[in-house]
Amino acid sequence: MEVRSKKTEKSLRIGVTVVEVLVVIFISGLLMSILVPAVQSARATSDRLKCINNLKQIGLAMHNVADVRGGFPSGQDNLLELLPALEQKTLYGKIIKNKLKPPVDLQVMQCPSETQMLFGYGFVSYCLNQGTRLRSNGIDRSSADPNGLVTEPNKQHLPLRDITDGLSNTAAYSEKLYLPVHKSEEEMVLDPNRYFWFTSERFAFRGQEAEARENCLTERITPFPSVSIFQFGFFRGSLDYDHILPPNVPSCWNGPEDFDTSPLHRLAAATSQHRGGVNLLLADGAVRFVNVSIHFETWSALGSRADNDALGDW
Repeated sequence: MEVRSKKTEKSLRIGVTVVEVLVVIFISGLLMSILVPAVQSARATSDRLKCINNLKQIGLAMHNVADVRGGFPSGQDNLLELLPALEQKTLYGKIIKNKLKPPVDLQVMQCPSETQMLFGYGFVSYCLNQGTRLRSNGIDRSSADPNGLVTEPNKQHLPLRDITDGLSNTAAYSEKLYLPVHKSEEEMVLDPNRYFWFTSERFAFRGQEAEARENCLTERITPFPSVSIFQFGFFRGSLDYDHILPPNVPSCWNGPEDFDTSPLHRLAAATSQHRGGVNLLLADGAVRFVNVSIHFETWSALGSRADNDALGDW
């Protein structure tokens, strides 16, 4: 008969069984499945709050400029004009005196939720509200009559008295996703809201906004990634956004790819990587999160400054 010592028996029991290993793996996986989404959710919430804070600072800067200049900055250089009120007087002075070459990166103008943003190129996340009308009446921007906070090309400031719908009922700035270049069509199709798409038809005249919107939502052909036409001065991004399209949908060139393709025809939706919507800065300085389920009539009404549109609950 084989006799085992107590020491031998004890040594044989050292270690774990396969069942114990599987239990540990299961528990670890369960904890990861709970913790990872929670961490991601917390990070997304934090980024969204930082984005809201950026827009609040921009709102305060807008009102500071209005106190000095008699109106909100409404021209192509609207973001540049905000710099002194964003505690960037030295930077602004260097730019005005041509002592600094573009581009310029400022965290207050970049949403931390943006995953494709390239730092060092002066890209911005926030754009001024163009309104609810097409950017040209045919092919000529001089005939444009924007009804948001963007004004005519030769006008650089919008008096607050011209916003007769009320500052709390009028959109000022919202978000627009960065447009990376050198992307294949396959890559762009996977991230459709980021790009401008060619469409089957072109609707270029005032009064054709509804047709242009429907065409963009239902008759898109192929995306195009170029951002060269959207590089302006010290900041790069979309010049503006509009309320012709609902939030967080693909933007469009409003027409097929031909010799008549023009940025004047574009439809530029407010877009972000926040789950379920976009942040919106109102003209009174308040920031609201706009859900993608917002009634389009309400979204459109927020886009105009003096059309006497009635806002629903949102």
